[in-house]
Amino acid sequence: MKKKNRIILLGAPAILVLFTVLKLADNKDTIDQRAEHALQQQVFDRIPVKTVAATMQATSNTLSLTGTFAPQQDLQLTAQAQGQVNTLFVKEGQFVQKGTLLAAIDNSALASQIAAARTALDNAEQDAQRMRNAFSTGGVTQQDVENAGLKARNAKSTLAQLQQQEANYRVTAPVSGVVNKIFAEQGSFVSPGTAVLQLVDITRVVLNVAVDQVYVPLLKPGMAVKVSSEVYPGVDLKGRVETVNVQADASQKITVGVYVDNSREHPLLGGMFGRADFNFSGADTLKSALTIPRAALVGSVQAPEVFVVKADSTVDLRAIRVEQSLGKVVHVTEGLAAGEQVVTAGQINLEEGTRVTVKN
Repeated sequence: MKKKNRIILLGAPAILVLFTVLKLADNKDTIDQRAEHALQQQVFDRIPVKTVAATMQATSNTLSLTGTFAPQQDLQLTAQAQGQVNTLFVKEGQFVQKGTLLAAIDNSALASQIAAARTALDNAEQDAQRMRNAFSTGGVTQQDVENAGLKARNAKSTLAQLQQQEANYRVTAPVSGVVNKIFAEQGSFVSPGTAVLQLVDITRVVLNVAVDQVYVPLLKPGMAVKVSSEVYPGVDLKGRVETVNVQADASQKITVGVYVDNSREHPLLGGMFGRADFNFSGADTLKSALTIPRAALVGSVQAPEVFVVKADSTVDLRAIRVEQSLGKVVHVTEGLAAGEQVVTAGQINLEEGTRVTVKN
C-alpha cells in the first residue's frame, strides 16, 4: 500500500512540467499569430500604386483628329401648298440640277382662279382703253379714266399674287444634288409643311472635327489640311478649313469644318469616318504645357481630380483644371506643379490621406 502512494507522488512533478511546456508552446503560437497579424496589418495600410511625375512638354505642331463626313447641304423639301401629289418626276438616287422640277401638286382650283383673274385683267384693260378714247372726244371725265385705270392695276396685282401662289404647287431643286429619299408617293395628299423628298448636295463634303482650344488661334480660313478615309487606304485628299464654331462644347473643344471637293474616283458619302491631319509647323511656336497621363484623372475632364503622393507617402486628392486632352495625355493649367507625383494606377483603393507604396 505504501509503495502505490509513492508512485503517485513521483508522477505529480512530471505532469506539472508537461503542463508548463504546453502552456509555453501555446503562448509562443499566440505571439507568432499576433506578430503575423501586425505585419499583415502594416502591409495592408500601405496601398501599392503606380505614379508618374507631372512634366512640362512643348505642344506638338501636328494634330491628327477623326470625325464624320457630312454633305455640304442636306435639305428636306416640304410642300408649300395643300393638295394631291399629281406627279413625281424623279427617283431615289437620281442626280438633279438646280431648278429641276421634282414634284407637282394638283392646283386645279388655283388654275381656275388664275384663269378668272386673267380674264378680269383683260376686261379691265379694255375698259381703261375705252375710257381713254372716250375722254379724248369729251365723252367721259378725267375721274372716269383714272377709276378705270385703277381697276386695271388692281386686276393685274390680283393675277400676279395668284401666279406667285402657283409656284407653291411645284417642288423644285434649290441646289444641284442627289435625291436621297422620297417621302410622298404619287397620288398622296400633302399639306403645307409635309416632307416630300430629301435632296443632298455631295459635290463637297465637310469633315467636322473637335479641336482643343489651344489650337484655335492657329486655324485660318483656307488653311490646307490633309484628309483621309479608311474606305480608301493610302489615298490623301486635299481639304481646307472653312468653318470654326464660336462656342465650345461640353468638353471645351471647338468644332472645325474641313471641306473636301468630292470626286468620282474617291467619292465620299455622308456618315463615313475620316481623319484630318493639321500641320502647324509654319505657325508660331506653341507654348509648353504641364502634362500628365489621362489615366491619372479621377472623374471626368469637366471636373478632374488626381491623387498626389506627398513626402510622407500619403496621398492628397486634389482638384485640377485641364485645358485640353490629346489622346492619352492631358494638359493641366491649375492645381498641380511640375515634378509632383500623381497616381496612375491603384486609385480605386485610395482616399484622402491613405498611405501608399510606390510600385513603378
